[in-house]
Amino acid sequence: MEEYIKKIFVKLAKIPSDADPKGLTSEAKRRFELLNKVITSELENLGVEYEIDENLTIYASLESDDPKAKTIMFNSHIDTALEYPTPKGLDEIQVLEHEVIENKDIELSNGVKVLYSELKGKAGENVLTGNGEAQIGADDKCGVAIMLALAKYVRENPGFKIPNIKLVFTNNEEVGLGTQGLRYKKINADAGYCVDGDGTSGLFKQNFNAQTIIVKVSSTTVHPGYAYNKMENALVLLNKVCSKVNEQMSEPQDSKGKQGYVGLNNVSGNWSKCQASFIVRSFTFEEMKEFEDKFIQIVEQLNEETRMANIVLLLNQQPVYQNAMIELDKNPLVNELAIKAYDKVGIEAQLESVRGGFDGVDMTFAGLPTTNVFNGSHNMHGLNEWVSVQDMELSYKMCLELIELWSEQ
Repeated sequence: MEEYIKKIFVKLAKIPSDADPKGLTSEAKRRFELLNKVITSELENLGVEYEIDENLTIYASLESDDPKAKTIMFNSHIDTALEYPTPKGLDEIQVLEHEVIENKDIELSNGVKVLYSELKGKAGENVLTGNGEAQIGADDKCGVAIMLALAKYVRENPGFKIPNIKLVFTNNEEVGLGTQGLRYKKINADAGYCVDGDGTSGLFKQNFNAQTIIVKVSSTTVHPGYAYNKMENALVLLNKVCSKVNEQMSEPQDSKGKQGYVGLNNVSGNWSKCQASFIVRSFTFEEMKEFEDKFIQIVEQLNEETRMANIVLLLNQQPVYQNAMIELDKNPLVNELAIKAYDKVGIEAQLESVRGGFDGVDMTFAGLPTTNVFNGSHNMHGLNEWVSVQDMELSYKMCLELIELWSEQ
């Protein structure tokens, strides 16, 4: 199946597919429809039934012969992250294939490179990259190619026992809109698997709890030439808030592993009225509460010290998501069978605490317990992203084992 996976991935990778935070704008719709055409053409060739909804989400079905069969969902997304937007005017992204040479980096354009230290053990494999000018969207076109390969195998091997399988291809996942309007009743699955994890061993365990905290400062101002003892600069006061937050709480660049953080991500306004927005992330509600309490103490202290300004603290601002482990622990079979499937292809699953979120979080809290399995990609969201075709095939083989395990439930 290597050649098929490679062929599909390259087709998809050539098409620019930047996510759009504004949603399905005319340009986003044009891009996503081109990608959907690749997917639906393959589904039609394989005789797989599908539907496309108003959000351009594709729902395909592979039905079991067993009336008592469970239903599982595989999901991947077609859009690409926005860290490096596709250069204007570039209609086709160049995809390069490389031979891994011992102790030699892969040199791309614009000084972009894939370090040999990342490629150890990949000698003889087909490594794909962009040319250094644009992302190839291995996150998550790898998952798309893998899911289509699953459909191909099932269709070409009618004796292969399966549960009911739903293949769901979404868009705008990278801007948090992947599950918007998702038709859960149509999917109606017992378990879900996003094929959206990097590397070849990671398996989702938990994700950050997340919220946004906003601090607003308003002040009485007068003509600056006559402001002596009559005004207080709201921006200066807000800066004091930010400095104390920085002193008392970890920032993103200072935290790792299971440590939470508070990150200042937006400031706006003027010296009479301004505000700051902070993203707050933690794996535990206890740490989230500690962060909130520190904000409350800082604001209360500065409000006591100021005479002509007022600081307002807004907690629990949207968007908010929670640690999906809360719900996945109630549905242990989702990860238990994934661990067995990893083992069957010679991989020891590494349960990961993900320092972010993914669509499976929303799916899980919507009633579809969903984890994240590997797709073989590396350096997600970078111009130096790369993937081995053999790693994608390994993910495909693992997913086949997962299908077989679910068929026995």
